[in-house]
Amino acid sequence: MTWNRRAATLFVVVALVAACDADTSSKPPEPVATSMVQALPPLGVGAEVGRGYQYTLLTHCGIEHARIDGVVWLADPPLGDGANPPRDWDNPQAEGTLVLQTRDTATFTSAVGQLAHFRRARPGDPAPEACPD
Repeated sequence: MTWNRRAATLFVVVALVAACDADTSSKPPEPVATSMVQALPPLGVGAEVGRGYQYTLLTHCGIEHARIDGVVWLADPPLGDGANPPRDWDNPQAEGTLVLQTRDTATFTSAVGQLAHFRRARPGDPAPEACPD
């Protein structure tokens, strides 16, 4: 082994040991950028049919739409009174599992078993309205 290779190897070993020995207990974990999370399935493009994804469904103004596979999907049927979710749903959001049943239909099952069905929005469908809080 040449001198340059030995020096490079030693440098890498020292750097790895120093990194492993670093005290990170006082440092909070770095948050994942929202844009990065939104780029990943099931929010971003690439969601697979038949695969279950952990999903946070926004419910505050009722269950009317969701972002799935990079586009807007519409609840079919919408759930709630247009201002609130159904009485037994968590508010402002529900945690659960989202499964694409086909390329155009999906089902959300909340952690307590509530169901919401979605269909991929089609050209001509009205755009979802923003929830005013």
